[in-house]
Amino acid sequence: MILNRLSLNNFRNYTAVTVQFESGINHIIGNNGQGKTNLLESIYCLGLAKSFRSNSDSELIRKSTTEYQVLGEFLSDNNVKHKIGIVATRNKKNIHIDRKKVQKYSELIGKIPVVLYNPDDHKITAGSPAERRRWLDIMLSQSDHQYLKDLQVYKRILKQRNVLLDSISRKEAKKEELFYWNSQFADIAERIIKRRLEILEYIRHEISEYYQLISSSDSHVHINYASTTGLDTLSKHDIEKYINNAIDKEIAQKTSLYGPHRDDILFLLNEKEVRRYASRGEHKSILLALKITEFNFLSQSTGSRPILLLDDIYSELDANRQKQLLTHLCQLGQTFITTTYQPKIPFSERDRAFFINDGNIEMRNFT
Repeated sequence: MILNRLSLNNFRNYTAVTVQFESGINHIIGNNGQGKTNLLESIYCLGLAKSFRSNSDSELIRKSTTEYQVLGEFLSDNNVKHKIGIVATRNKKNIHIDRKKVQKYSELIGKIPVVLYNPDDHKITAGSPAERRRWLDIMLSQSDHQYLKDLQVYKRILKQRNVLLDSISRKEAKKEELFYWNSQFADIAERIIKRRLEILEYIRHEISEYYQLISSSDSHVHINYASTTGLDTLSKHDIEKYINNAIDKEIAQKTSLYGPHRDDILFLLNEKEVRRYASRGEHKSILLALKITEFNFLSQSTGSRPILLLDDIYSELDANRQKQLLTHLCQLGQTFITTTYQPKIPFSERDRAFFINDGNIEMRNFT
């Protein structure tokens, strides 16, 4: 997938701007606070119908205005043109795909696959289990609409189950009412976990290769799924039996203690847990390797190369690691990289530099 043309109106610090991009590497260059990350954010919105920095559309609207508009013109890998448009006020958002209004935001997800790296992604390897589940769910939702539907159903069942647990704890409902919801819960949980395990198996086979390329080392990265049930098998029957046996404990705590919403993903570097023992540089190299692996997975599963959005990737990478990374990125798809300086490394004829100053964009060729 290639973003040929992007138009922004009253988005963050952009008043009105239209810019055309190249199919190779597009460097977004400028000092801090000029709008580099805002540009990536707008592209991300066109792929996932929401920001990666805010849950509120009102925060994306430029000060003293009432709505923002983002329009992207894309060319798919099989040369089909698409237009995605978003218009949002402080309390309403409309999305159009090829001039047709979508009824649900989820209709957009997967149309324009995107892979994002930004500094907050250190939470994937260093943060809480919720950050890792969020990363995994976003990737799977872009590749598999059934997974996205299952996830939405699971969240509704989880909410209903938690309400019931609270009611039972206050003697306002009977324990037996849980068994119906436990069956529904286990059925969806099995499908979600199965899909997660499949993608982790894919990642497990690729991530070390890219980590070694970026880090210039022979270290190995491993990734494991940690189920809250501790079960060796994760069939519907086993999950349902486990949570049925845990009912009293869950009633006492008034919440669902087991299931995909509590599971974790463990990253290991040379058999040591990354979250506890890896250096900052190792975290960054693992994350970049993870993003390349994610790119490959989405390319295969969607049939369209994702757009790579890489925010501030050069910090903490020496010149050799930068060169290794850029050499590989040139072989992938359209890439957007933000930086505060113009890198002194080789580029192809498809690469461009866009200099940003206070929401104004100037395109220059590399010389």
